[in-house]
Amino acid sequence: GEAFGKSESKRSLLNAVKNLKPLERDGVSMHYGLNGKEPKSFTEIGESKGYTKVRMHQIEKKAFLNLQKSLEGLCS
Repeated sequence: GEAFGKSESKRSLLNAVKNLKPLERDGVSMHYGLNGKEPKSFTEIGESKGYTKVRMHQIEKKAFLNLQKSLEGLCS
């Protein structure tokens, strides 16, 4: 049913996140709380990784493009 579809989609998304480059994966995980912790701002993530908030935003945009490529076909 629908619950299976949602859990399957979540699993697919988490697997796709795992396949990102380490900095992309960390940035997305930290920003959205996928690491089990409170979501962090780009400023907080950048400070912890040695980047500016603008650079972390750029890294996240690239991560989303990579996620989109990884997930193509799942919704069709």
